[in-house]
Amino acid sequence: MRQRVTKKGVIQATFLSFCMIGLLTVGTILPLDTSVDIVDEPIPLGNTEGVLIKETDADINVIPDKYNCGAKGQLTVVTAGETINNVKFKCSSGKNVMEFGYGNQNISGTVTFENLDFSNNDMGFYNEGLVDRDIKVVFNNCVFAQIKTSELASRMRYEFNNCTIKSFYGCNAVFNRCLFGESYKDAIIPFQNVTVNDCFIKDMSSTDPSSAGIHSDGTQMFGHKNSEVKDVYFNNCRFEVPAIQTGGNSASVNACIMVQLEYNNGTNIQFTNCKINGGGYSIYARTTKPEFHLNNVVFNNIDVGCAKLFKTVYSKVSDGVVFNNVNETDSLYIASVWQDGGATHFSVTNDTNIDRKLLIYTDTNSYSFEIPKCPDGKNLYDNFGDYPFDIDIVIPEVPRYAVCFESTTEGQCEQLRFANWGKQDVYINLTNEKIDVQESMIEEFGEEVAVKTPNGGAAILTSGTCGKNVNYSLDVEGVLHLWGNGATCNYHSKNNAPWYEFREKIVAIEVSEGIEKIGNQCFRDCTSVKEVSLPETLEVIGYNAFIRCSGLKEVTIPGNVNEIDAYAFAGTKLEKCIYRGDRGSWNKIAVGIRNERILSNLLFE
Repeated sequence: MRQRVTKKGVIQATFLSFCMIGLLTVGTILPLDTSVDIVDEPIPLGNTEGVLIKETDADINVIPDKYNCGAKGQLTVVTAGETINNVKFKCSSGKNVMEFGYGNQNISGTVTFENLDFSNNDMGFYNEGLVDRDIKVVFNNCVFAQIKTSELASRMRYEFNNCTIKSFYGCNAVFNRCLFGESYKDAIIPFQNVTVNDCFIKDMSSTDPSSAGIHSDGTQMFGHKNSEVKDVYFNNCRFEVPAIQTGGNSASVNACIMVQLEYNNGTNIQFTNCKINGGGYSIYARTTKPEFHLNNVVFNNIDVGCAKLFKTVYSKVSDGVVFNNVNETDSLYIASVWQDGGATHFSVTNDTNIDRKLLIYTDTNSYSFEIPKCPDGKNLYDNFGDYPFDIDIVIPEVPRYAVCFESTTEGQCEQLRFANWGKQDVYINLTNEKIDVQESMIEEFGEEVAVKTPNGGAAILTSGTCGKNVNYSLDVEGVLHLWGNGATCNYHSKNNAPWYEFREKIVAIEVSEGIEKIGNQCFRDCTSVKEVSLPETLEVIGYNAFIRCSGLKEVTIPGNVNEIDAYAFAGTKLEKCIYRGDRGSWNKIAVGIRNERILSNLLFE
């Protein structure tokens, strides 16, 4: 199956034969936490003897992404000044304050907070220098706005596991699998004793309209008059921080990593096995005054993407800085891989400035995708959500294994990820043979394919994603099924829905519960559609959503719909429009122009 992923994350697909896979299964593969042979050399296409697939470093040290970092699930919202787990918080100038110097004298050792949402107030930790006992505060699966501790080392220790944080300023903290960003503030401003493991810093200032043009770094280290920056470590972290320039010269740009000491020295600062993309310059490593020095500042195994405005490293590098194996990113990478609801998901990112080809092999099928390029720093998109970061690639099956390759370079495959749910050795034959059977499938629907819809059903003609969290499949019987959560993409004449080439084959549209918006021109020109099923979760039917669906004579509008945009049902032959609600609720719906057939044929359940 060859599929095209657009910049909006939409997949357009045609079938290829599955003769590319040869399979032999014997023995047992080693579990993920066991020592394995690491293989990352490109594999030449044309190999017909069968390649034993082994785990690589990417399978063991999984790259952080928006799916495997940060808080998840149902959280309890915290009001400033509450008492939680016998710890009394204070409300001070709108901040939620925790302190153990004067207050909470009965607390020592470790105190843990889980599944809490502190984001309504900034979090402050006061009087740390007065604490006369060892206290460790652990936050598991919590959400924060800004967190501020002191600039000096103390007997306080903080640990954040799977937390979502807009920004952190301070000392004495360890972060594991945390998600930072979506704020105009620098994500992490460390001073002393800060370790950041497997964390993702993303989309600085992207969701705050007041932040437009504000300088914002992934991490900023400037020091303090009373505190040098010391013992700061970033391990297996990822920065996606598109360039922001606030003035007319290079000094006004942001960075993924800003080690720029202005008020004190910097000692023992290390970045290891990190992926960074963006900034005016991606890395700054210097002091701004001759009396300050850097010592043992190391960048080791750093992959750098193309979204920077100027160069990877700002030219004025101070003594005491070492760069080991800092290279431009030259391939795709895949972070999370998971199975859910009869489908398998792959979180795919392209940090390079060329379109790249992704191959996915399973024990029954093969798939081919084109992943769009990332813009360079001089051609940035306004909407960070359109960048090819963490694209949710979906295959509509639950295989025993999946092997992901990049095949951008002619004649070669580079292994990206290997997920083996069957726990058996996997051998794959890689060949150049690709027999396109699209035409015969369209004409006859006679080609038997071993791919099923998530709830079972006919063989799939095409499938993929049509929204940030929305998937689709079109089977050979002409049923178009959409499932997931939230909104579908909006489409237009230069960016058609991914099933548009099959529009005359679609006879029924089934939109599952969880979808809240049908985007603009989603089902435009589906002239053969006779049945439409819409979910109770639906709130908006977009502009031209069903325009020229000339075979559609009846539709039922769910009771939660509050907006039907202009021309949504123009060009249909609706004879009956049933509304699952009363007339009072209907009168509150914003119905756009050229939807006369809805209004003239309206019935209430």
